[in-house]
Amino acid sequence: MAVYSIKEVEQLTRIKAHTLRVWERRYNVCASQRTDTNIRIYDEKDLRYLLQTSLLISHGHKISHIAKMSDAERFEHVQNTYKEVVGSETYIQRLLLGMIALDEHDFDEVIQECFAQRGVESSMQDVIFPFLERIGLLWITGNVNPANEHFISNLIRQKLIAALDDLPIPPMRPENNYILFLPEGELHEITLLYLNYMLRVRGNHTLYLGQNTPHADVEITLKYYPAKYIFTILTAPPMPDTETFLADLEKWGDSHIMTVAGRVVQEVNPDNFPKIKFLYGAASVAIWIEENSERYNASVAS
Repeated sequence: MAVYSIKEVEQLTRIKAHTLRVWERRYNVCASQRTDTNIRIYDEKDLRYLLQTSLLISHGHKISHIAKMSDAERFEHVQNTYKEVVGSETYIQRLLLGMIALDEHDFDEVIQECFAQRGVESSMQDVIFPFLERIGLLWITGNVNPANEHFISNLIRQKLIAALDDLPIPPMRPENNYILFLPEGELHEITLLYLNYMLRVRGNHTLYLGQNTPHADVEITLKYYPAKYIFTILTAPPMPDTETFLADLEKWGDSHIMTVAGRVVQEVNPDNFPKIKFLYGAASVAIWIEENSERYNASVAS
């Protein structure tokens, strides 16, 4: 069973560490275990309790009242809150609870409900990506094991693929075709799938090559697919290294618009690669897609 530091619990539940200590002292709420060096740690049962408590407090319950509830009473109040409130934080809390319990039914239900209520783009921007950021620290410290990570990623991936399947295939026009790929060693494709959805829903044609794509394969594809834009995301250094990869990518810059986003580009000097457009952050990527799509649709209309 995983254990969590007070810092990790604070990040996940949005309950300040100071508040956790006060609750423990005053109400005996989640009396934490201690390591040999007297550091507070919490197990999965504690984290589940505090996530439920955080949700109830954010919707008007007092900790003095929650502390007196039985497990069944607290669960009933949580379920009623789910039915009454559909805010972003409520969805995120539900996803966290589903992740901890590896509850596929609940996790799937939350995503389906969120997509139906908000649409795909709002769900991804306001719920899914904040949820993934919230658990980022757990991946770094190893408190989300590979089973949790695959469970989460595959369900979100499935939902995005299903949403893409519902879209019509846009016409292929050389002036606005996109190749989307992740380089060798890059396996996290949720963001790329989402960008594929954003492009297609706006009428752009995309050729989606997906994760772990060798550079040579992209080069071969360019002989047969008239792409104007080539887009990739770097969240981990590609093989063999970032600078070499970008230098190879830039060779296509004379005949294609090369665009790169992701965490790794923060460490790159863009002046060294003048033929590549670097995008920093999700907002800049969304704006870039919107501007390209509007310009393209305006030219088609004219």
